[in-house]
Amino acid sequence: MIDPDKLTIAELETAAGPAETWAGRCHEVSCDALKLIDGRVLRGWLKGSMVGQHSWVELPDGRVFDATRHQFFDRDKPEIWIGPPGDYDVGGCDVQEPMGRMPTRADSRNPAEILIPIADREIRIMMEMSGVDPDEPLTYDQVSWLAHLPVKAHVGLGQMNAEQAREVYGAIVAAGHRALIPIDRHHWILGDVEGYEGKEWVDARS
Repeated sequence: MIDPDKLTIAELETAAGPAETWAGRCHEVSCDALKLIDGRVLRGWLKGSMVGQHSWVELPDGRVFDATRHQFFDRDKPEIWIGPPGDYDVGGCDVQEPMGRMPTRADSRNPAEILIPIADREIRIMMEMSGVDPDEPLTYDQVSWLAHLPVKAHVGLGQMNAEQAREVYGAIVAAGHRALIPIDRHHWILGDVEGYEGKEWVDARS
């Protein structure tokens, strides 16, 4: 593997193609970069860009390696940007508001009963405050609510942290409802697809 701080545009072009074509190919170029450097691909938003979702590489030390950041500022001047993650919002969690209370069974449009065993005390209390018994099967809408809770380093009502998300997502996957989890957060927390697996994650936001 190449030291990312020393990786040149010319070297990255051997894996990702001509640099002038990188703009608009953030996810593809980030995955190609993993052929040359160690890290994992994350997806979310570059704060202030207001263009759309974005992908980048998170290095093992928590810094960001972004070969397509220039597309938001000057598309004609490719560069490899390495720096702190403060401008990057994984899964859109930073901009998402707390979810409030979980829907009740009466509020649910789909009454399917899905057993999602949750051991985390704070998540159970959050469910109980919504009038939901955490030991009883949940409706489809209630499981979807759990899957879409914003993941924060410091949490309050209607949010969860990374460890809680790992338990919640794992239980949802085990119940056969993986599709309810936003894919960028699924990759970030569970890390079970190519480009994510086996990479140590440093939560630089905590």
